[in-house]
Amino acid sequence: MSDYNVISNLPYGFDFRNQNRKEIAAYKTWFVENESIRLAELKNRVRQSNYSNINLDFSPNSLIGLGDFMAETIKKETLSKSQFEELRNRIPEYINIDSWDLTLESRSLLIDIGVYWGNVLIKNHPHLAWSQYISRNKKDVNFGHMVIQINKDSYVNPIWLMYIQGLKVAKGTFERTSLYNLYIWWSERIR
Repeated sequence: MSDYNVISNLPYGFDFRNQNRKEIAAYKTWFVENESIRLAELKNRVRQSNYSNINLDFSPNSLIGLGDFMAETIKKETLSKSQFEELRNRIPEYINIDSWDLTLESRSLLIDIGVYWGNVLIKNHPHLAWSQYISRNKKDVNFGHMVIQINKDSYVNPIWLMYIQGLKVAKGTFERTSLYNLYIWWSERIR
């Protein structure tokens, strides 16, 4: 078993719509204080895997190997009957829900992979930087998240982007080159 430290101290989860400004600021503080720690944890976890030869050097090509690692590492688990019923009670009947969720380790790894992916973008386009997205609309999908502003009107949310990729792994629709392809797609939009 690995000695990967799963994220257990994420303040307030990702439910930013129901948080006040102080709580949202706590997430930014957590992110800034833990960014290098989470990158080290990811490198440690990759070293302990069958993909230990991946060089996480922040090059775009490193995302290809990280995609292979992700495809083999992200796992799902079946929800208990009570967990499923709780979820069903929160979500309208007309919306289909799965009877599974990503494991805690998988969700933690997806945050770490998102931090890494974002840093690949920043290191290869040095005028970019992390910032916390705050808008008047709390229903905005990026609200409260750490994002990277690509151009005047466009932001990428690497952690959310990786969560979506993790769901694709769980559903069997993930392409191993997706992380690299997403990097190229976003890079082409940088002005």
